[in-house]
Amino acid sequence: MKPTSTRRELFQSAALVGGAAMATQTLSFLPGGIALAAGPEAKELPKIERFPRNYVIKPLPFNPDNLKGLSSKLLQSHHENNYGGAVKNLMKVEAEIAQIGPDAPAYVLTGLKTNEHGFRNSMILHEQYFDNLGGSGKIQGKVEKLISDAWGSVARFESEFKTAGLGVGGGTGWVLLSWDLRTAQPIMSVTGHNNQSAALSVPLLLMDVYEHAYAIDFGAKLKDYIESFFANINWEMVNKRLELAQEVSKSIEIGSSTQAT
Repeated sequence: MKPTSTRRELFQSAALVGGAAMATQTLSFLPGGIALAAGPEAKELPKIERFPRNYVIKPLPFNPDNLKGLSSKLLQSHHENNYGGAVKNLMKVEAEIAQIGPDAPAYVLTGLKTNEHGFRNSMILHEQYFDNLGGSGKIQGKVEKLISDAWGSVARFESEFKTAGLGVGGGTGWVLLSWDLRTAQPIMSVTGHNNQSAALSVPLLLMDVYEHAYAIDFGAKLKDYIESFFANINWEMVNKRLELAQEVSKSIEIGSSTQAT
């Protein structure tokens, strides 16, 4: 299978996560959805074209009948209902944002923007999740050495990754192996929701541990799902992502004085 990750997708998935505080001042909205702070110093801004974008639901990059231990029914339901639902909901919420009028309170926009962020992350995370499935499950290439150097052994990495996934059992979230652009090193992280991710990191390997990713086949047996996930990892895709992420690290300056040693 030919890898489909691009430099643009890597930048999309590099999460620049920051805190957002709700403004206490009254907001007014110009045509086109542009917000201004009300008051004597408020200035007009040029009208711009607003959302929604016309996002496309990408097909599964593998034949769902061919994966080991993961049924076609599970994979197609996950793809259609959860990934596809995120794409459709993202377009809906962007359309709602574009229609906000001048009398809308600030918390309405804040709520919509929070939902927009969650749906966009869900869309991107799911696309990358499906893209790193459909392989033999046999680790190979540059990522094998990277993991061995960082964790001491591939076995240690797998144990930690799987245990992290088990800890989310019955809940919602993801386990990610990512490339930290700030330190140019691999990191592992667990997210509680779609809208959480490690700042300035590019996901290399993603495991969905929401119940929708496994319940149809495994019920509450999360451990069995995790084993089946590992049996189907497309390490070729992970290696491709690593190669591109390392290129990005070389070509940009993060501007941080703190580096890992």
